[in-house]
Amino acid sequence: MPQGVVAGQEEFEDFGSAFAAGPTKKKKQAGPNKAQLQKEKEEAQLLLPTKGKSSDFFVHQGQLSQEQMVFVFQYYPQYSMNPLEIVNWLYNEAMRIETEEKLKQQQDQQNYGSGPARSKNSRNN
Repeated sequence: MPQGVVAGQEEFEDFGSAFAAGPTKKKKQAGPNKAQLQKEKEEAQLLLPTKGKSSDFFVHQGQLSQEQMVFVFQYYPQYSMNPLEIVNWLYNEAMRIETEEKLKQQQDQQNYGSGPARSKNSRNN
């Protein structure tokens, strides 16, 4: 056989790429990394009305803290004249979101924690 007619293993990784039109590149099929997952989580939180803040952040004693005022001016400037109104609403929203998350976690635990009942001899049946 003349040299160059048969390709070596280093040139073609698998049988399909041996007959491909051009040189192939290895494609990584790995899932998203931690940084990408964190970025997606932060973006999703920014879409929430609470911007990812917990209900504890929105608790007040009739007067808002400096952090709460900055939050209102940054994300809800139209409520800057009456910031207590939006903070009270945000507190209720944060409580609703936290309650929904807890319920979802409980349901997930129930769904994955308890499978169908099996007997010791289930393999033999």
